[in-house]
Amino acid sequence: MADHEPSEFVEPSRHHRNAPRVVVGPVCPRIVRPPRLQAQSAPNVGHGFNYKADRLLCIRQYMRNDQSRHDERPSSTPALPESAPGNTLDTSDPGDDVQLRFRYQHAYAAIECLRMVADNGGPKAVYCENHEDVLIENDDGKFVGVQVKTRELRLPPFRSTDEPFMKAVRRFSRLVQLFPDWFTAFRFATNHRFWDDAEIPANPVYLTRFLRDRGGVKHLRADNVVRAYLLSVCTDGQAKEEHLVAALLRLNLASHGSDLRHTYRDLVDAIGQTRGLASTCTLRTVYRIADNLIHRIVMASSQHLGGSVADLYKADADMEEVRGRLLLAGKKLVLADVESVIDESLPESASNLLVTSGFVPAELLPPGMDVMRQKLAAGGVQQARVGVIEDSVASIQKRYLEWGYKDEVKEANDRLQHLQALVRDDCAEAQVQASGESNPYGAQMYLLLRARLRERLLGADALFGCGERHLLGVAGTLTEDCKVWWSDPFAVNTKKD
Repeated sequence: MADHEPSEFVEPSRHHRNAPRVVVGPVCPRIVRPPRLQAQSAPNVGHGFNYKADRLLCIRQYMRNDQSRHDERPSSTPALPESAPGNTLDTSDPGDDVQLRFRYQHAYAAIECLRMVADNGGPKAVYCENHEDVLIENDDGKFVGVQVKTRELRLPPFRSTDEPFMKAVRRFSRLVQLFPDWFTAFRFATNHRFWDDAEIPANPVYLTRFLRDRGGVKHLRADNVVRAYLLSVCTDGQAKEEHLVAALLRLNLASHGSDLRHTYRDLVDAIGQTRGLASTCTLRTVYRIADNLIHRIVMASSQHLGGSVADLYKADADMEEVRGRLLLAGKKLVLADVESVIDESLPESASNLLVTSGFVPAELLPPGMDVMRQKLAAGGVQQARVGVIEDSVASIQKRYLEWGYKDEVKEANDRLQHLQALVRDDCAEAQVQASGESNPYGAQMYLLLRARLRERLLGADALFGCGERHLLGVAGTLTEDCKVWWSDPFAVNTKKD
């Protein structure tokens, strides 16, 4: 089974009369079985979860049959001959190599974005292809400009006299000139390494160390080799020496000495170290996070419009000003963007979404909801909180169905019964404490129960990926089954399906 499942079920074709008919709803499907389709019922887990094993088994069987029908479809396209262009690799086209170099830069930017999630503090924002390949905004509002340069490892390492290096430091010097005091550092990052065979200006490490040790070029003789190098970079007014020296004083050299694919592996490792994902996610999931994060970087690097595009359609809009603002917003990634990419890439992302009962057809809601309302009302629980519990019941119902579909009905029941035992204990303690403090005590019991459920999430008990609201939904189902009371017991008017 893949590590994520479709969120909807498709109604079978009319040509497959024997398959169960699925009525699609926004939360979970209801199976209408043909009269001859009989299956053993699953153990009853309470009026709130009166689901039959054949419902889940029918869903699973249909999905299997549908997949097998798809796999058996004959291909209408004949195989290409060996001499066809599609079967011949073109080794002279450099396009794929260019894309690999861009992917290195995108993965590098993605790693910088992951630093925003780190507990020890990272950048405030990352900009892609804005002034530099990667522009990093720190918490203090200052910036770091990054140039990412790639080179095949079989080629010589970077020298200060190489045109790519000279072009990069010219750009840095221009930023010093345009934005005085805004840049705390610059970085020349490469997958290769820097030439350091001799202590001459062609050695980038020696060059930057020489300038830092002297604190600049003040009183440096005109015939000094370092000053000669600086003059060569500034030729034809391409840079001013004072700005160039200021940039070189802030320059950090980052050499990784690895092939172009290594940065993707580093990205995968960095994701695994983020939020403990290495111990909670499969490798496939980590790869999906990496690919989705790189895609987000590509969008930010490709004149993607951010913010509200509707601003372009305002009658009094200055199109150029609005477009520039939206382009800048599209280049910027903040913590919320990175966390959104991670969360939406997780296999359980759709499963863990809480459900609002108001968007669910009444016939798909658990029976006994009317019982729960009566008991909560008798306890004095506020209407808004009753709605929260109803939504939570719908959410745990959806979770239960997904367990049964992905695994087995028995395992889904075992999980639910385990959660019911834990939550019932919390409900009992909250009821005892609340009943001694007020009467009616339902509102106070609600507050105490929510606090205990939050504590439960911090414990060592297995909760199968459920959150506080899912546990509150379990409390709702226990209320429906009259195993939990929010007031002194009374005769309840029940309506069962």
